[in-house]
Amino acid sequence: EAIVAIARRPATITVDSRTKEYGENESGFSGSVSNLVDPADLGTVVYGRTPGQEDKVNAGESVELMALYEDNPNYDVTVVKGTLSIVKQTKNVITAPDVEATYNGRDVSIAAANSHAPQSALRYSTDGVSYDAANPAFVDAGDHKVYIKVDDPNYEDKAAVEAFVKIEKRKASIAVSNATKLFGQDD
Repeated sequence: EAIVAIARRPATITVDSRTKEYGENESGFSGSVSNLVDPADLGTVVYGRTPGQEDKVNAGESVELMALYEDNPNYDVTVVKGTLSIVKQTKNVITAPDVEATYNGRDVSIAAANSHAPQSALRYSTDGVSYDAANPAFVDAGDHKVYIKVDDPNYEDKAAVEAFVKIEKRKASIAVSNATKLFGQDD
């Protein structure tokens, strides 16, 4: 009597690595399967994040990608894991319309916003070199230039946006009343 031993066939699932921008949808992971007798032998292979990698969402983080498949005792399956690299978002748009006002003795400042990252910190400068979180306010008449940048590690650094605060001089009029006074009379 003869004993026949059938060895398990080696198969490899290779998960494709990819890059995505911060905040971008991550659907559509892919990969390839090699050395199967029948393409359906491992069922439908599903590619995605390795469990425990769900909290990795920020630019600069790398996420391990894996494959789920139907176990088949006829195969010795090797999974070559992929990597999802998260890079900085490039859609970092600051809107800062110019402000025009007439002098009234009160502070006037820019109303800037970041349309793609409203949670980002805006940084302001009046010289284009030193930036601060405080939005500068102007009282005196004149044209005042303000530079605005976004401070967010998940977004690409962009050139500063320029906006102007233009405060017009208030027209003043002085009315003088005629009066007479006789010499020696009390005021």
